[in-house]
Amino acid sequence: MIFKLNLIKGLDMKCIIILGSKPYVKIPAGDIIYSANGATFINKITPQDFTKHINVAHVYALSKGLEQKSSQALHSLKLKEVHDNKFERLVLFQSSRDNSKTNKLKKYLENTHHEEIEVITFCEQRKIVREIGKRGYPIINKYFFYKLPSKKIRDGIRIIKALISWRYGRGYIDVGTNYRPSTGILALLIAIKENGPTAQYILCGVGIKNRNQFLIDNQILLNNPHNKNAATQHSYADQILLKSLSTRFNLQTVEKELYHILPKYKNKIK
Repeated sequence: MIFKLNLIKGLDMKCIIILGSKPYVKIPAGDIIYSANGATFINKITPQDFTKHINVAHVYALSKGLEQKSSQALHSLKLKEVHDNKFERLVLFQSSRDNSKTNKLKKYLENTHHEEIEVITFCEQRKIVREIGKRGYPIINKYFFYKLPSKKIRDGIRIIKALISWRYGRGYIDVGTNYRPSTGILALLIAIKENGPTAQYILCGVGIKNRNQFLIDNQILLNNPHNKNAATQHSYADQILLKSLSTRFNLQTVEKELYHILPKYKNKIK
């Protein structure tokens, strides 16, 4: 369901919706929607709900949908939605070694969007996190040092290898998922980069709990069947970035689990 946004009196403020795949989400109407990894296959919208419609997806996630395996059924649904939902734009994020997968995806998704497919390279993603998020990449704070010694050593070695690769090598090594943002938060960073500090950004279906659950045909499908309430490892970095962004941009959310970080979306829901 789409709920109308009440504009602030006397202020023509763009309302930007960042849509993730958490189930049972309430979506305010707005000017522009950024849908992460085909989230509209769960949270349906219609074209007239927004004036601009942008798919933001990660090559890693969508390329799994090309494999046509039963174990990748969820990713196949995401890929199908990005292919079929007739959005104007598609922005693809690459991992460090995604060139061949990117080319296959671009060929599969050719002519599905009004504008040419945009690819954000791994190097460009790191730059966006630093410039918009005002955080380093990898995203680390004091809680890294509270980890078990074995995990600190494991993660620290990978981080050092990545930093050396970026500085002196070919840049093919990335850090672990704990230290980089999810596609939903990358979508938010892109939205801020394109729409600036005067817009209002509302996060819907993007959270830090139960991110393993997807609502399909009125049933909950688990991406990881062994852990119903699992949060993705990205949650660590996402929270750090959201706290930083909330001090400089007008962010709100409809997700209760984010109320300790972001203000609640306060417009009355009819």
